[in-house]
Amino acid sequence: MDTITSDDILGKTAVDPRGSLLGVVVKLHIDNGRKRLQGITVDQGFVRPDLYVGMEHVKYFGIDAVFLNTVPYQQLHGKRVFTSHGGYVGTVARVLAEGATLKGLVIAKRKRLKKQEVEVNASEIKEMGQTIILRKGVGQA
Repeated sequence: MDTITSDDILGKTAVDPRGSLLGVVVKLHIDNGRKRLQGITVDQGFVRPDLYVGMEHVKYFGIDAVFLNTVPYQQLHGKRVFTSHGGYVGTVARVLAEGATLKGLVIAKRKRLKKQEVEVNASEIKEMGQTIILRKGVGQA
């Protein structure tokens, strides 16, 4: 049995499956009744909120980083969304997920000073990174 301590986790960088650096682990969440680690809190930086990551999303604790097995979808809130041709669609207003499975996004956009929301299924998303790019033919109107 490999034993690690809080010192082996706190201060380490959290990395998602795409290799994106999410921030630094600043807290451990422990189930007091079961005496088990429930999750970690990642400090994403000065202007971004802390991110809670449950243990079901942690792949393993490495020497210099904590590796996640899924992308924490809370991160997508506020990201800019573009069509496959580079046209601006709007920003992510809400993330639709069931557990660790992304179901879709609600995108807020303005049209003639009127705010609208459009729902996009996960299958219509081509790429997720610093921005979100939709598949060809999606979001074009």
